[in-house]
Amino acid sequence: MQTPSPLAGSAFNPAGWQTLGDQTVSSSPSSPLGNVPSNPAQWQAFAKNQANLRPYLDNLANSLGTIQTFVQHHAIGGPARQTALQNLAHFARQIDKGDPRTLTPLMLNENRKNLQLFADQLNNPKLSTEQKLGAALQMAQGLGVCKEGEALNILDATQTLSCAQSGFEGTLLQAKNKLLEQHLLAVVKHEAHLRGQSNSRLGEELEIHRVQALKNHVADQWGLPVIQDRYATLGFQNEVGPIAQAVLAQTLTPAALAGTLQTQIHELLNSLADGNLHEGMPAADLMTEPLRRALQATFGEAIGLEDCLLLSEDYSTIKLAPAQEVQNKLLQAMHKTGVLKAPAHAVHLSGSTSIEQAIHMAQQHRGPKEFTPTSTGSALLWVNLSTSLAPQEKKKKEAHNALHLLPLTPIIKRTV
Repeated sequence: MQTPSPLAGSAFNPAGWQTLGDQTVSSSPSSPLGNVPSNPAQWQAFAKNQANLRPYLDNLANSLGTIQTFVQHHAIGGPARQTALQNLAHFARQIDKGDPRTLTPLMLNENRKNLQLFADQLNNPKLSTEQKLGAALQMAQGLGVCKEGEALNILDATQTLSCAQSGFEGTLLQAKNKLLEQHLLAVVKHEAHLRGQSNSRLGEELEIHRVQALKNHVADQWGLPVIQDRYATLGFQNEVGPIAQAVLAQTLTPAALAGTLQTQIHELLNSLADGNLHEGMPAADLMTEPLRRALQATFGEAIGLEDCLLLSEDYSTIKLAPAQEVQNKLLQAMHKTGVLKAPAHAVHLSGSTSIEQAIHMAQQHRGPKEFTPTSTGSALLWVNLSTSLAPQEKKKKEAHNALHLLPLTPIIKRTV
């Protein structure tokens, strides 16, 4: 297979994304516990001694208890609350009874640290109850699936809360990550179509893992952590990764990101003004202080309310400022963070490429398809995954899709 050309190349600065992620996402829980050994022989020896495990189990139990209590106190009755509490309770019971399928180095290292970070954020006064509850419900929805799926859902929910407290930098990082995952999912679905797996159980169950494989491939360019996943295979990463990289260079542009953030701002302000700002409303009827506080909570000092609203010449009517004006202001703020290669004024806001067009363009650089659905390798892959993937894998995939289709604005608009 030929490697696709980078096409136009990314207009973003990889070092800028990495620095922004390091500054924005918390990574050091307050617990003094170190990592348990991941080497199989050393892990078995460590896990035989309950005295070794007890501090880690207590740490997990405390974090889960904090999350359960928060959901109980703040979630209204309904399916989302019930599912979240059931999943959290089942998860806690498995840990408490020392289920060997649950107690793994992944659980006691990465998951334990992230759950403690998540629980700590629930006491953060900078975050609203809506932000905390939305992340808690999303995270709990993704429990009870395969080990890697659980770890990815816990990590994503923790990063969501960390980003939410970081003003514009956190909002920018979260928007970039959401768009990136949506675009990579489109690549994965297209690849499944080429492989004859569009409507197969295998294709559906592998989606979250294949997205992770592609994220690993572009991690350096987009400031992402590399997460090992037994189903996020290097074969898929090496074959489809260059396609994904070329697609992102065409679709995840500064203009696309600015447009996403501008839409988020307009929706936020319009919702607080009872939907009257699109067409315009009497300026005297608009209470600007609630809008100013809401905008600052999400975008910090990067953009002011005066940049997002437009007064008529006689000052009698006020409405949302033109989208392009808001996007230009956002590009200036993005440039200050260091994620843009070029100055903000050099970025064009028109002529972006759709995901479908970008995938088609990237495929033109691909040689003859090396994968055939009826090949021996495919058959072996099907047998191995059919016997090893958890029965709840479909539930995990649905939870993952629901999580990444939620609005970027940190206000709950639907239940999961």
